[in-house]
Amino acid sequence: MKSNGHYAWLSLEVYQKNESAVSFYHAQGFRIEDCAWQDDTQHPTWIMRWPADQMP
Repeated sequence: MKSNGHYAWLSLEVYQKNESAVSFYHAQGFRIEDCAWQDDTQHPTWIMRWPADQMP
C-alpha cells in the first residue's frame, strides 16, 4: 500500500519457531497480523506488519 508516494507499511513472514527473530521484530515495532503455512517446509509462519507512521 502506498500513501503519497511512500509506503504506509512493511510486512514480512517469519517462522513461528524462530522465537529470537519474532522477538527482534516485535522490539522493532512489528506486530503479528496473521499466520500462514509454508507447504515447502511444512512449518507455520507469522505474517508481521510494521506501520511506517512509527518512523521518528
